[in-house]
Amino acid sequence: MLGFRSPVSAYLVPSNHKTRRQPDWQALRTVAAQILRDNPRLFGRSLIALAVWCVVVGLWQTTMGISLSDSHTQWQHAQNPSQRGGLASNTSPTTEVAGASLAKAEHASLLASGPSGQLLPPGTMASDRTYPNNYARGQCTSYVAGRRQIPPNWGNAVSWYYHAISSKWSVGTVPAVAAIAWTSQGRYGHVALVEQVSADAKSVYISEMNYRGVGVKSFRWAAAREFKYIY
Repeated sequence: MLGFRSPVSAYLVPSNHKTRRQPDWQALRTVAAQILRDNPRLFGRSLIALAVWCVVVGLWQTTMGISLSDSHTQWQHAQNPSQRGGLASNTSPTTEVAGASLAKAEHASLLASGPSGQLLPPGTMASDRTYPNNYARGQCTSYVAGRRQIPPNWGNAVSWYYHAISSKWSVGTVPAVAAIAWTSQGRYGHVALVEQVSADAKSVYISEMNYRGVGVKSFRWAAAREFKYIY
């Protein structure tokens, strides 16, 4: 007996077929028109509110942009050696300090005797490359050791402060002319020489090498609190 299958109507949708409901644009237009009829000033008020919002957002972005720009500039000055050097070159030592004599009376007693046994009062650093040394040429350590008689085994700048303590050199946080400004910042640390101290002892004018580049000697003003000092 032959089976008979009824033809499937073209109007029937298979049960496994997923339908997608189309939006009723006509109904939406009708609702929108009804809202506008009930609130004739809605469109105008919406435009005013949008304009006010744009003004507020614009003012906020302008204010934040200035603030972020100032913060970014400060960060660049702290991280970019060329900009830091530029600031120092535009600052006159005569306007920042009253001279080395201001530091002499206050800090002379803090200065220790060097390996030669001679007291190093303010302003008595030797000229460049006076003392031969085995520190890497062009680095901050070689520059400082050329003007202060530093033992040959102090290593990288990052270890100088601790070697100074073990070698019975005086150390401290009070800036003094002719003192070695020391910081552990960076992979190898950094050392410089204090050329002048501001009247309030909050700033130091230092000379250094390899701050702008290997073998480059430069000068700048810096906050005294950034360093510890080896006298």
